[in-house]
Amino acid sequence: MTKKKLSMIVKAGILFLGLHVAGYVYSVYGVQWARMSRHQLKQVAHRREEIAFMSIRVPQVGVKPTRQQTLRTRAPGTVATTSNNNGPVLCTPTDKREACAQVLRSGLVQSFVDLFYLIHRVDTLVTSDGADKKHPVGISPAQMSFLKDNLTTAEQARRHGDVIQVFESYERLASHFIAAQDLRTAVFFYEKCLEIARIARNQDFEMSALENLGKAYYGLKEYTKAQENHELHVQLTRLIRPDSIVAVAELSKVYEQVALQHERQGQYESALNIHMKFLDCSKDASDMPNVALGQYRIGCCYNAMHQPTDALLYLKDFLVLSKNLSNVDGECKAYAALATTFEALGHTKQAMDYLKEYLVVAEKIDNVIAQAEACRRLGLLYSQTQEFGLALEMMERNFELIKNNSKSDARLLDQARTSFGVIRAHHKFNAFIDFITGDTAGLLNWKATRMIENK
Repeated sequence: MTKKKLSMIVKAGILFLGLHVAGYVYSVYGVQWARMSRHQLKQVAHRREEIAFMSIRVPQVGVKPTRQQTLRTRAPGTVATTSNNNGPVLCTPTDKREACAQVLRSGLVQSFVDLFYLIHRVDTLVTSDGADKKHPVGISPAQMSFLKDNLTTAEQARRHGDVIQVFESYERLASHFIAAQDLRTAVFFYEKCLEIARIARNQDFEMSALENLGKAYYGLKEYTKAQENHELHVQLTRLIRPDSIVAVAELSKVYEQVALQHERQGQYESALNIHMKFLDCSKDASDMPNVALGQYRIGCCYNAMHQPTDALLYLKDFLVLSKNLSNVDGECKAYAALATTFEALGHTKQAMDYLKEYLVVAEKIDNVIAQAEACRRLGLLYSQTQEFGLALEMMERNFELIKNNSKSDARLLDQARTSFGVIRAHHKFNAFIDFITGDTAGLLNWKATRMIENK
């Protein structure tokens, strides 16, 4: 195929597409509207050089936000949907089409695109058979008017270079969707706020947008994106307001969740790095309970990575800080973790001492699960040192605690019963050996008598 033929085919395709769009506009909105919009769009094209910010940019369909969660609550001043005939009036398709047409007749193309998607967005519900079912979100005339007013105000202000008005309009829209628990759409408008702030080089606006984006992503449980935005927020805050600790506190919350995700996936080295950042943020914010928590998590990660020597320093600091904060639950965790550390180091006696303290503190706060765990671990250590009498006592206590705990599951009870039986067998094993080796003749007579009885 020659280049000339290929060029003709491309031009024919573009012409066909243009005629198809024009025919659709004509059939839906009528001749008068089509003429008016064409004239006004020409005016927009001639005014592009006068726009203070960016030229009109129509995003692709795929990047527009759609709701992925049910609309649980509504924003103040909005109207709830209902199927009752006496309920509030919702916008009809004709109302939505006319609202979009009004915006487009004003030459506000970006506002038209945004409004169209917002008033036609859908909810995705999971049915009883596990299938996804989509249905349109009902919208009242007041809601549609609110969306249209803020979108058009933002675009008009952007053309006139009114940064404050643009930012405030998008922020109002984002807050509206936050109140409606539609965090995905709120993120879309907070991204617009951030874009405007950076174009205008307004650091106050940029800090606000970054903070709100971080919180929204945190609410969506997209912790990696929340971390990125909060880190940028903290960097700006330290430059402008060094004494502010709110940004650091928000970032530490994100670090905690990111680190726990890594731990659940067994990525302890990555978790350790994030826990270190969490500890630094907590120290900067003078948040001592979180400082203690950071020390504990770091110590546990080192234990999981089989580096007990490194874990020892952090876990001892955690124990001291927990005592200073009167955090008895923290003391309980510290004793348990330190016992694990000393056991890994091969110091069985110290591990037993910490487990005994663990048991005492668990009894003090009436934590039955912790008491059972302490008894089980003590029983295993006593068994290793051949102290089967003490091991049997601990395992029996572990079994009774789990059996009497209404919250215990069957798996734990079976494990406790098995461990108790094994230790009891070990405890009686020496007596059995003594019986066999001490009175061989008597054993043979008993065996012979039993065999005769069986015959």
